[in-house]
Amino acid sequence: MISHCERQGWPDGLPGPYMARIDSYAKVYGFSRPFCDFWVQRQEDGALTAVLHRIDNTVTLAAFERADYAEIEAFLRFSVPGLCLLCSKEAFLFLSFDQRDAGAVMQKRSFPQTVGMTPELELAECLDSGRLAALLKECGGDVSPGDVDAWRADFCHRRNHNSILAFTACLHGMDVGCAMTVAQTHGQAVIGGVAVLPGWRGRGIGGLLVQTLCHVLEPVRPFVLIKQEKQPFYQRLGFGPAGEWRSGIIE
Repeated sequence: MISHCERQGWPDGLPGPYMARIDSYAKVYGFSRPFCDFWVQRQEDGALTAVLHRIDNTVTLAAFERADYAEIEAFLRFSVPGLCLLCSKEAFLFLSFDQRDAGAVMQKRSFPQTVGMTPELELAECLDSGRLAALLKECGGDVSPGDVDAWRADFCHRRNHNSILAFTACLHGMDVGCAMTVAQTHGQAVIGGVAVLPGWRGRGIGGLLVQTLCHVLEPVRPFVLIKQEKQPFYQRLGFGPAGEWRSGIIE
């Protein structure tokens, strides 16, 4: 049975990239925001079989052994039609939604020797949401924030709750790249927002940013949810396969 979840009885600390996302939102926003919902599915014996979370237009599903996918699908169609669903490939195959996107999940396994950076390149933690939003927008692609004001508000809220870590690479006084955690709890993290300006790509800046972030996060071994073609980049940085993700529209 699927039921709305409050703080009491919340299944804190479950492993995996989807629970890392869900736990991070629970930590930052709590359970009483109108734009943020949490649900759990339990069997009659009380066993937890799935956790679902909605924020704005996206639903994240973390499904476990004995999950009732028929109930999950019916619940999603009735409760949140038209929203985007993110989950593992294994869970998505049990659902009949049309696939919108797909990619690989990887997790940090080792710390290869970091290539030295040029003396002019400065890597530093960045707390300025406006500076980061402008850089991501200039980099373009998937990392570009849609609603900049909403993105900045979310960043600031996460920062105030110690649930985000961001680094920038600066060359001759100009920001040329960044990387950050898009989900972070006391024991897990998901890295995203890895971007370098077009004119500065292919010089190892993105790799240095990711490695710096990973070293600061130790002993946490962060995840990344990426497109398949980006796997070689992360493999060189010591990430290994940890599954596949899928997304689709609930309709």
